[in-house]
Formats: sequence, C-alpha cells, structure tokens
Amino acid sequence: MKSCIAPVQYSKGDNPHRVYKDSFSLHPQKELGGGNIWVGHYKSYTITVTQEHHQSDITEQDIRVECNPSDSSDTSISVYFPRGEIAKALNDFLNKTFA
Repeated sequence: MKSCIAPVQYSKGDNPHRVYKDSFSLHPQKELGGGNIWVGHYKSYTITVTQEHHQSDITEQDIRVECNPSDSSDTSISVYFPRGEIAKALNDFLNKTFA
C-alpha cells in the first residue's frame, strides 16, 4: 500500500511567530484484528495512528506523537502536529484508496 502524506508545522527560534509548513509520510506498519497501525517520522518525532475501525473513522484521539530524547535535532525548532488535519489527511487517503 502507498503512504499517506500528512501535514506538520514548525517555527524557528530566531522568529517564533513565523510558522512554516511541511509534511511527513505515514506508512502502514501492521494489521490488527480489524485495523492498522500507521507510523511516520518527522525529525526526532514518531507519529503513530491506530486505525481500529473503518477507514473514515480516524480521530485526533487515535494519533500519538512521541519524541526521541536521544535524538540531537535542532532544539531551536518548535514542531506542531495538527492532529485534526493529520486524521483528515489519512481518512481522505483511505477513502480514495478503498473507494
């Protein structure tokens, strides 16, 4: 299966009021009894989405973001993961894939 492109936003320490947009890929990792685990990586973060129901039922609560503290990424960058937009991107991707 292809990957899903999801949004992320970040700001830099020298101008914290300016927001930059970027994206990362979510890939299916493994199938569960009725759903999938989707995993993506962005800088020192791992994003995990648990899909337990139908493809259009992913919500913000299904998304978990974890930071790897041993990663030595630039600490002057603040990263924001818009969970609602990530859920919408994955729902739209799944609806198109399985329509």
